[in-house]
Amino acid sequence: MNTTKKLSLTTAILININMMLGSGVFVNTAILAQRAGALGAFGYIFIGLCMFPMVLAMAQLLIIHPGGNFYTFAKEHLSSGLGFLNAWGYFIAKLSTATVTIHIAVKLIQQLIPFLGMISPFVLDGIILSIFIGLNMFDMQTGSTIQTVFIVFKSIPIVFG
Repeated sequence: MNTTKKLSLTTAILININMMLGSGVFVNTAILAQRAGALGAFGYIFIGLCMFPMVLAMAQLLIIHPGGNFYTFAKEHLSSGLGFLNAWGYFIAKLSTATVTIHIAVKLIQQLIPFLGMISPFVLDGIILSIFIGLNMFDMQTGSTIQTVFIVFKSIPIVFG
């Protein structure tokens, strides 16, 4: 019996779009516009060009090691110790960016809804983090539906903006 669970391509794309819409558009755009003005859009193009070789390398590594991950890639081509550091480094970096994004979103929500300003932002961070942990405990199909709902909600201000 095959018990492996895989993300569909559609779900993987939805997850990445949600990450880009979350911090990439709602957080970074305002700061970038303040500092770089109209030239800020070129920053996205520059970063995309810088990341392109990494994306190609990851695609090649996935061809060599189907279903591989950061640990597998480094372990197979360098050493198991570097594989361990690579996997944990990625985990900590992802956790850090998610934490900062949640905190910035909480601060924004507190400005938009003054009543929430009376609650410590760290309490609200914990509540939101708990909600996301709970949502991640569902199966892949439910996760795909949740990603779709998030994209719809995030698209509303973009469409009206």
